[in-house]
Amino acid sequence: MTLSVVLTMLLASIKGIVFGESNDPIPDAYVSVLGSEKGAFTDSDGKFILEDSISTNSKLVVEFAGYNSDTVEIQNNRDFKINLKPISLETVTVSAKNGLTNMRTTTLQVQSIGAGELVRAACCNLSESFQTNASVDVSYSDAATGAKQIRLLGLSNQYVQMTVEKIPSFRGLAMPYGLNYIPSALISSIQISKGSGSVVDGYDAMSGQINIELKKPQNTDRLNVTGFIDSKSMYQADALFSHRFSDSTSTLLFAHYNGEIKCGDGNDDSFMDMPDTKQVNIFNRWFASRGILRQQVGVKYIGERRKSGQMDDMPNPYKVSINTNRFEVFTKDGFIIDPKKNRSVGIILSASYHDMESLYGLIPYDASELNTYLNAIYQSDLNKKWELKCGLNGVIDNFDEKITSLESITNERSIGVFTEVTFKPTKKISAILGLREDYINTDSWFTTPRLHLMYSPTEDIQIRGALSYGSRTPHLYAENPSLLITSRQIVLADELKREKSWNYGLSAQWANDKSKYEPSISAEWYYTDFKEQMLINFDVDPHIIMVSNLDGRRSFSNTAQFEASFKPFRGFTLTGAYRHTTVKQPLLNEIPNENENPKLVQKPLTGRNKIVATASYETKLKKWQFDLTAQCNGKGNMPKPDEENPLWERTYDAFTLFNAQVARHFRYLDIFVGCENIGDFKQKNPIINAKEPWSENFDGTMIYGPIEGRKFYLTVKYKIDYK
Repeated sequence: MTLSVVLTMLLASIKGIVFGESNDPIPDAYVSVLGSEKGAFTDSDGKFILEDSISTNSKLVVEFAGYNSDTVEIQNNRDFKINLKPISLETVTVSAKNGLTNMRTTTLQVQSIGAGELVRAACCNLSESFQTNASVDVSYSDAATGAKQIRLLGLSNQYVQMTVEKIPSFRGLAMPYGLNYIPSALISSIQISKGSGSVVDGYDAMSGQINIELKKPQNTDRLNVTGFIDSKSMYQADALFSHRFSDSTSTLLFAHYNGEIKCGDGNDDSFMDMPDTKQVNIFNRWFASRGILRQQVGVKYIGERRKSGQMDDMPNPYKVSINTNRFEVFTKDGFIIDPKKNRSVGIILSASYHDMESLYGLIPYDASELNTYLNAIYQSDLNKKWELKCGLNGVIDNFDEKITSLESITNERSIGVFTEVTFKPTKKISAILGLREDYINTDSWFTTPRLHLMYSPTEDIQIRGALSYGSRTPHLYAENPSLLITSRQIVLADELKREKSWNYGLSAQWANDKSKYEPSISAEWYYTDFKEQMLINFDVDPHIIMVSNLDGRRSFSNTAQFEASFKPFRGFTLTGAYRHTTVKQPLLNEIPNENENPKLVQKPLTGRNKIVATASYETKLKKWQFDLTAQCNGKGNMPKPDEENPLWERTYDAFTLFNAQVARHFRYLDIFVGCENIGDFKQKNPIINAKEPWSENFDGTMIYGPIEGRKFYLTVKYKIDYK
């Protein structure tokens, strides 16, 4: 079970509501502070809140597709009502986008998934929130536990910095199952940044950063109750309640429960298709305003039990059980020194305790992790062209891991300082230069430089470039527990070193919101060059997993993506994207002296090509919405099979998944009916030698596609707002 207490004092905030024609609220409008990286999307009721310190002489810019942008002076006003006027077109009225937005005003390349995009897949937790996104892949880590992993730029979870409201989360033990820890009903928006992001947030983002914004009592419903059930016997219930005692004090209480009515074996391999999972999740947060300060207090509790493995009717069945308790605490304190110059000091302090008891067949794995995080930030506008951020950052990570009779205790401590300057000589050019210097007790001092550039020749075109460095400490079993679901021998060839990489990126985007078709095109290229890496090599031998350091050898990820969207007619949006990914690592041998010039091979279970196409239609009064998504996943390599007794193919074929959903919106009620994996595609033999789990050929790690087939679901949401 997980308990989380949250205490936060924030700087002066700004809130408001954005209206359109006939004073109807506009969801997913983007509200930003002119000349800065600060911004937020409006929620389903058109409301927004900006929590950072904001100068009283700043201006707000409000943007929404099909409407003229508006610029509003802040002065001493902290509560806004903004009316946008539609763009005049001779015979056509332009309607809203679906909430998937490439930021235009930010120097960093950031894509935001707003409320309108999240409801296109109205199920169930964070892992389901990327179904219509071409940049992020979500797949199962193994064929037994139901754990899911994110891939960004072709690289898995550990290289993506996951933050919740800018606080690092899903580290270490929380990484394999963290995507299940945030229910969809609690998510307000998601921001995806490729590359290494800002030095202010730390040094460990190597392929990108994903930040999740949760709902806040100032701009959410008074009551929101959600129920979900699917044809595979999973059910879920969420309840959110918020109350505003006054303009300065408010609270939010959220409760979640999910479970399985019955677990089946649809592919007849003797293993449960999905684990029997039960989770309780309770979250409470408070906001209070005290003069120039903002205070936040909250409590969170998560408890999860997973049971999987072979069905009970099997003799001597192979079983998997995972029991998790997680506790979190965080505080934020902020002080405005000079509002006119946006000068302030902010302090973020968080702590988490994660306890897990698990059993994989005959292998017990019990572990605990205590993490504390400190980030102190000073920021100031030096003049109209220069902005400065600098501060102090510290992390303490204590691991205690026990596998069978072996115990490993790791205590990692790091402290560092950072400086980041933003330079905007003109409205068309901006640059962010960041530099960190950190000390870690398990290594030494190291430097983290990052540079981001943007050139906007017109308001419709943005060209960006990025150069950044990232590093992290790997934790073999904490981050990769799926390695225990196999009879392969794990050979640890070296004492693991810190992982290090350089990331290079170029991107360009064009969008014309003034056209009745609202066309947009984007292209991007990212290259991640590892200087040190923990290599998990499945190709050495079919009965061995070799873990080693890169040690000067070459390993890289190379990704190119193209995306386009337009509206053929009002309410109907078409989007298409193609991505090519090459992820190569050295093919090492068990004999060390034969590894000097190893061959580079495509990483197994990583497809090179992917196409995502979506179609969405919303009726004029927004009462009905229809969504269809197709994901075409290209073929890829499997780990090398045994030549004398091959139990699987060397490659897997391309496959396509179709998802569809119909939504009906009422005043207080939303109903979603959908179907995932319409074509009923299932990976054949996701578990090798499944009916003989105690044999030397058993392996549950080689998964590339869905295990479950076609699934229907029903989601019902009831809400009462503050009107």
